[in-house]
Amino acid sequence: MRELTQAHGGTVTADSPGKGQGSTFSVTLPIPAVIPANIAAYKEREKGEPSISKLRVLVVDDDPDARALVALTLESRGAIVQSASTAREALEVINNSELDVLVSDIGMPEEDGYMLLQNLRAFEHKYSRKRLPAIALTAYASPTDCSQALATGYDLHLSKPVEPIELLLALVKCSTPCERAA
Repeated sequence: MRELTQAHGGTVTADSPGKGQGSTFSVTLPIPAVIPANIAAYKEREKGEPSISKLRVLVVDDDPDARALVALTLESRGAIVQSASTAREALEVINNSELDVLVSDIGMPEEDGYMLLQNLRAFEHKYSRKRLPAIALTAYASPTDCSQALATGYDLHLSKPVEPIELLLALVKCSTPCERAA
């Protein structure tokens, strides 16, 4: 319970009046409305959804339902989406496609999202390929997980479940208008 609470920015405390008198556990979670990222997302939501029309996105997730939900969310807003269920499959798609952004889960069997990014960055370096912006979309939501994703080479870290507007804003932030127009 402590790890889950901390992943959402909260705290857990325990108190007991003494042996045999029971214990009280308190969970404190921040009010989402006052978290700076949520305030920014709300302000952007007021302006309307950003356009991701014709944005070429690769969605990587070993969970077929999660992968399909993200793909449907993006396709319904005009993005051109390709999907992969493994890191190896993702690298094949990247090698054979022109993409604007990668959206990848971290927790995948065999090769996780960290290995995918390390291999992608090595591939880009070896073959002098343009750097593909990458977003980690994962249930690994602690500040340490975020730092590790960014240190691995992801440009942004989003926690599952993600609001569609947050995902759209992240995609726009990771891609430039001139790249999307091409």
